[in-house]
Amino acid sequence: MRRASLVACSDLGEWSAYGGGAQGLNPGGGQRRHTLVAFAVTRGAGEHLNLGVEVCHETPAVAGGAALTNLGLGRVGQFATHRALTASGGPGLERPSCAGSSAFYLSNPFTD
Repeated sequence: MRRASLVACSDLGEWSAYGGGAQGLNPGGGQRRHTLVAFAVTRGAGEHLNLGVEVCHETPAVAGGAALTNLGLGRVGQFATHRALTASGGPGLERPSCAGSSAFYLSNPFTD
């Protein structure tokens, strides 16, 4: 699977807002193109820490699959120049009994 994505952010004082999306390209049989969109709001909670909330929705990646919508609580912690640790997790909101009950991710992005 290949994914093309776009993310934008804006800061206003201690608050930051992020939004973006991605298009998944699945070439295999029974697979389908799918879309992921997400929006997050964070607030500074210290010199090198932001805490926030996000909502994420992904359409089915396979024919007959279920869409996923999750609500996450997260943190972004700056631990070195141009380096951060991002973590988010939370419950499924859309048909959680069919689509899975929670989601979690961890990333180590480059920052400015």
